[in-house]
Amino acid sequence: VIVALVVGVAFGSQFNANWSDILLMFNAQSFGTTDPQFGLDNGFYVFILPGLKLVMSAVSTLLLVGIVFSVITHVLMGGIRITMPVNGRGLFAITKRARRQLGVWLMLNMFAFAAQMVMATGSPARTTHRCMPRSPSRSSWPRWWPFSAWCSASG
Repeated sequence: VIVALVVGVAFGSQFNANWSDILLMFNAQSFGTTDPQFGLDNGFYVFILPGLKLVMSAVSTLLLVGIVFSVITHVLMGGIRITMPVNGRGLFAITKRARRQLGVWLMLNMFAFAAQMVMATGSPARTTHRCMPRSPSRSSWPRWWPFSAWCSASG
C-alpha cells in the first residue's frame, strides 16, 4: 500500500505539474499546414507531441521503478545471491526465473527508450548550434561543464 501511494504521488505530481500538455493533447487542432520532412500537420508538434513525451516519460519512470523493485525482491527472496567466484562462475548466482524476469524488464525499458528517441526526432530544434545554450551568450555554460571549453572554441 505504501509503495502504491508513493508511486501514485510521484506520477500525480508529474502530471499535475504539466497539466497543460495533457489538456492540449486531448484538445488538439489542425494548423492546416504540413511539415515537409515528416508530412505531419504542424498542430501535432504543438499539441500532441508534448503530451506524448510526458506520457512516455511516465511509462519509462514506471518501468525503471519496476526493474528496481524486481531486483530488490529477487535479492530478498534469494533469486539473486552474491557468491564467491569459483570455477569461472561470476559474483552473482541468479536463478533462471530471475534472469527471465529481469530480461523482460530490460527489454521493456529498451523499447520505451527507443520510443522516446523516435519522438525526439520529431521535436523542433531548440538551438541553432550544437553547443549553444538557450541563452544568446555562450558564457552561460558552467565552468565545470565538460564540453564548455570545446564549445567556446568551436565557434
